[in-house]
Amino acid sequence: MKNVNTWVREHQLTSYFVLSYLLTWALWAPSLASARGLLPWQLPAYLSLAGNFGPALAAVLVAWVVDGGVGVKALLDRLMQWRVKSAWYIVALIPLGVNILLIAIFSSLSGLSPELGLRTWLTLVPTMLFWLIMGGPLTEEIGWRGFALPRLQENRSALSASLILALAWVGWHLPRYLDPSQAVGGLAAILAFALQATILCILFTWVYNNTAGSLLLPVLFHGAINTLGYLLPMLFPAAATNPDLGGHWVLVNLLLLGILAVWAAAVVIVNGPSTLSRKEMRDEETAA
Repeated sequence: MKNVNTWVREHQLTSYFVLSYLLTWALWAPSLASARGLLPWQLPAYLSLAGNFGPALAAVLVAWVVDGGVGVKALLDRLMQWRVKSAWYIVALIPLGVNILLIAIFSSLSGLSPELGLRTWLTLVPTMLFWLIMGGPLTEEIGWRGFALPRLQENRSALSASLILALAWVGWHLPRYLDPSQAVGGLAAILAFALQATILCILFTWVYNNTAGSLLLPVLFHGAINTLGYLLPMLFPAAATNPDLGGHWVLVNLLLLGILAVWAAAVVIVNGPSTLSRKEMRDEETAA
């Protein structure tokens, strides 16, 4: 056991990524097998949500091996690091505003009006909180940004660290495309996701580095980005069963990808690839 702990301490990133993959894929496997008809019974899709906690759980376990309870506390404390400039809360919620605009565009293109009845409003906040906790923002950011990113940036530029993390993030997601319901679009969908993940990793690093390593802001940013994926089906339930509207859905997602790409390019140009952060923030980090 001592040899294992020593190896983990000496290879923290490798240990983290391997453990993230193993934990997540093991928890996803039953639902994926069920979706492909490989089991004699049908499992509900929500059982796979436990696998989303793989990156967070791996980060906690490796932090425990490396630094014990102190390391775990230091990692989780950054979720409560809310004392940042108020402008960064606005930045974190910009994707929500963009997604609302895209929903309006979808409504205009499809000719459908969003369902904004009492039932929708009563389920809106619980749905947003559910996906904030279970759908990736909280379950992933503790690991990707909380554990991996600072270690990747120790001897690399912020841009290089972001690209490496994007590769790991895409690889972590790949088993999802073994589910027939997730595999719509085939290789093109996978490549589009890989491009989006790369762009988002740059933006996540930018938010993380400019808020002195706060995890709360990346969690909010991630949650705001994800809203399009569940708000559209919630507001336009008829669209889910209408194949004629598939083109509008693709167009809306391409618009989102384009907006994010321009945003990420501007971040790199304005802030520089070395740190992806403002000069005053770099000075503060140097002083610290």
